[in-house]
Amino acid sequence: MVTAECAAGTALGSAFLFSSCTDDVATAPRPAASLSPLTAQSQNVSLPAVQPGDSAKADTLARAVALALGNAAIRQQVLADLRDSPFSEHDIDLSSYLGGRQGHAVAAALAQRIGITPERLIALASVRGGLQLSMPISSDRSKWSGSDSVVVTGTPFTVLEEVTARHRPFGYTVSGDTTSTPFLSSMPFALFVVGPAAHSFGPTPEATRSAAPKHSRNTITTPAEELRASYITSAGSVTPYTMPCNNDCGGDGSGGGGDGGLISGVYLPSYSTMASCVPNGGAPMPDQLQDADRDGVQDQCEYEIAHSFRPQMRYMSDDCQTGREPYWAAHYLSVSPIDASGPVIQVFYAIGYHYDCGCPGLNGLPDCGPHYGDSEFIVMEMRPDGPDPHLWMLRYATLSAHYGTRLNSTGTYWRYDLQYDNAPGGSMPVVWVSEGKHGNYRSQSVCDAGAAYFDNCDHPLQQVWLEASADANLGSYAHPNATNNYVYSRDGGAYTGQEHMWSTDLTDGFLGWWPRSYGQGERPYGSLLYNYGF
Repeated sequence: MVTAECAAGTALGSAFLFSSCTDDVATAPRPAASLSPLTAQSQNVSLPAVQPGDSAKADTLARAVALALGNAAIRQQVLADLRDSPFSEHDIDLSSYLGGRQGHAVAAALAQRIGITPERLIALASVRGGLQLSMPISSDRSKWSGSDSVVVTGTPFTVLEEVTARHRPFGYTVSGDTTSTPFLSSMPFALFVVGPAAHSFGPTPEATRSAAPKHSRNTITTPAEELRASYITSAGSVTPYTMPCNNDCGGDGSGGGGDGGLISGVYLPSYSTMASCVPNGGAPMPDQLQDADRDGVQDQCEYEIAHSFRPQMRYMSDDCQTGREPYWAAHYLSVSPIDASGPVIQVFYAIGYHYDCGCPGLNGLPDCGPHYGDSEFIVMEMRPDGPDPHLWMLRYATLSAHYGTRLNSTGTYWRYDLQYDNAPGGSMPVVWVSEGKHGNYRSQSVCDAGAAYFDNCDHPLQQVWLEASADANLGSYAHPNATNNYVYSRDGGAYTGQEHMWSTDLTDGFLGWWPRSYGQGERPYGSLLYNYGF
């Protein structure tokens, strides 16, 4: 039976009122064992209960936003207003924004698209204590520049509540058509969400937003800003030297240095320093035999760094498939994008799984089945970080976990917040890999809290070193170490496909070297390399 509120939502212009109209009862998420990027954002706000009809209201508002974004001028204003928002993830409090001076034109456009008054429109935004407009996927925020390739979804539920209740999310295009907005798959459009506030906006959100500094870039954020935002400490800010272990250094394998917190670092086989690795100040070396990829880092040195810091992967014993063909790329930066110190060398480890087994803990979630290829990754930042210029140390490690999806749990960690076990502290960190989906985490407790608490690291197997061989150097975008830009499988057998590891085209996705006829593949590694500045 359709409720009165759902009928009202239909009258307001909502073309589709899916099962959410009669499903306005949220299932409470499990308590957090440890914070992850996904869950940390919702810890500072207490939401009122969902009321009957809230889904219809959020859906109607989302459709209005989508239709209004069909206008280029509205898109540019929304982009600028999100860009200049000082709140977490550049979110906007909708009630305050639509009722304010800056959002007046947007409110008028939204109301006109669905045939109601601006006052009624603002009332819709009061659902569950006040809805927000957000672009929750970090790569969307750093890449969307105002195109009409957008989809808007509306919901009164948090992501955790939606996943727990196994909702089937959908959204609206700028023409009013509906399309799926999956939780765990990359999407070929930028996603807007009209949903409950994930944090407090304070007593005067629009006044705060309007008074914030203005920016001139043509995207909401930058890749460097998103990398800094992914840094996690118990203090919530970049204060690495005063935050050893995040109070999680016990001997239970949950985090911290395996040598009791002592960071000793490693010497490269060639006993190289930063100066000898990057002799030309970051510019390509004159001798191309030493710098084939023209990235300014001596080839032997970048291989030694990639190999000496390769992570220890702790897989689950019941994972159905951990077969992989890892590749890597390295580059020099005069300044760290995380804490503005420098110089540093970063290595991107493209793990390159052949297969993704799906979600053992998410049975019933629409987009969580197995698929070919899985493009998870690890980015690590190194340099000699003490008085001895030959002694190299890990500084930060970014561990991907469903990056580019609505359940993104990717996090960046300071070296003291990592476990090392069988390696010198500050060299080869232990990475816990979730069962089936291969999300990467710094500890078992963080893994079990990942992806809305449905990632699973409960059956650890003996860990293995991630392969980082000299012939697996991807080179650079301008000078890829590949045949006609394609990388062919080293394993052979069934893996007869080819991967364009520098492609940024979502239609040229990563398939794990299975034949291209098998499907579109996961997010291509080229787009990930680009997002992290390689």
